[in-house]
Amino acid sequence: MYSIPKNFIRTIASLAILLAAAATVAPLRAADDPKGNDPVVAAGNDLALDLYGQLKSQPGNLFCSPYSISTALAMTYAGARGDTNALWVQKGQPLLAEFTGTVTGTYEAGLQELDFQQNAEAARGTINSWVEKRTNDKIKDLLKPGLLTADTRLVLTNAIYFKSAWQEPFKKEKTQNAPFTKLDGTKVDVPLMHQTRHCDYVQGASFQAVELPYAGQDLSMIVMLPDRVDGLGDLEQKLSKESLAGWLEGLVWRRVILSLPRFKATSEFRLKPTLSKLGMSQAFTSDADFSGIDGKKGLYLQDVVHKAFVDVNEEGTEAAAATGTALAGAALETKPPAIFRADHPFLYLIRENHTGSILFIGRLTEPQRE
Repeated sequence: MYSIPKNFIRTIASLAILLAAAATVAPLRAADDPKGNDPVVAAGNDLALDLYGQLKSQPGNLFCSPYSISTALAMTYAGARGDTNALWVQKGQPLLAEFTGTVTGTYEAGLQELDFQQNAEAARGTINSWVEKRTNDKIKDLLKPGLLTADTRLVLTNAIYFKSAWQEPFKKEKTQNAPFTKLDGTKVDVPLMHQTRHCDYVQGASFQAVELPYAGQDLSMIVMLPDRVDGLGDLEQKLSKESLAGWLEGLVWRRVILSLPRFKATSEFRLKPTLSKLGMSQAFTSDADFSGIDGKKGLYLQDVVHKAFVDVNEEGTEAAAATGTALAGAALETKPPAIFRADHPFLYLIRENHTGSILFIGRLTEPQRE
């Protein structure tokens, strides 16, 4: 994950930066620090919570990858970054040799020519197909009709896909349909997964949280469940870098009777207004300076499109197989098990455990029926 330098606001240019995410590749490793105090990780986590703070006013489910967004923005600043990224340049558009070398050499990203001027719609189809292929067909139609025009000169795509099994998978035979109470008080039946296990758990003043590791224990999902059915808004208001750090520090090893919905969620955002509010407004105007790309001024950011997909099931998150490890210690515990029943709206995030880096953040308010 990358911090975004302040002068990035002045140097971003007349590009269309369009990125796709569907749940992520392994994050950039900083020094081991699960509290997220490393400056690089801290900057990324700040962006994660700032983005969520801006996006939470939208209705319904929400899911995004701040890691993907910050990576794509850093790619623009540096030229490109990562092994699943691509730059799509207008055919015949001159580029500085230094920029081209950074894209194709140092960062091993693809640089492909398309003819936006003569056939922007065909270019859109090519890019959408590339994104679909690299997200296992989970992200479709990322670029909507009309988004690319004859004025488009450069498109950046960042296709991110995350797939992992739980460290302790749920047993499918224990999944049963049960009511999920939505924010408006109505109920809908959802497949509710069940298991009794040991995990990190905290009971806060008005919510519970559990940490569920994925296989290998490098990554975890943290689920934050308000005590009240209508308590999600209050929990979102309290969510900050400081409060999240305090909640995570309060996690303790505990036996938990756990119930979690099996769910899928897709979210899609046009991030130009959001990023403008966060201090990048100049990047989307003719005052931007992207001369580091082609040696000239005149390029500016057209838009930033982000689409994310998540599938949480018994095996894991978009997982094809599952492994689990039984953990000892139950016989020594004297406390009764905590009951964590996620049958109403909740927050969740996926983070890298060694660094504390937030890869994904979201909420579930409207579970899809299956």
